[in-house]
Amino acid sequence: MDALLAKEPQLAIALATTMARRYHCDVARSAERIAYPVDHNVLRICLAHMRDRSDPQIRLSKHDLAEYLGTSARHLNRVLKKLVARGAIELAPGQVRSIDPDVARGIVDDGAADLA
Repeated sequence: MDALLAKEPQLAIALATTMARRYHCDVARSAERIAYPVDHNVLRICLAHMRDRSDPQIRLSKHDLAEYLGTSARHLNRVLKKLVARGAIELAPGQVRSIDPDVARGIVDDGAADLA
């Protein structure tokens, strides 16, 4: 590997750039997990997913969402039930089906204000 990187310095730069980008994303995601409660992060992910797809139907797997957030499926289910009760999301079997963006943004903004 050392010989290859010595021959191709651009490869070394590209590899270092990729590693730095991945590290930065991992650190940012970890910081969000620590700084914000799970309900806040669920709504942020749902809002981003909806914005990226411009579709009110979310269809995010609960299993994938729990794994991404670094929490258990059991804890995620408790959080999701609270969000349903607040009118922020609708669930389908095994997935988050849709989100009310206005309610979700209100909850996210309130959570951010609580941390400030």
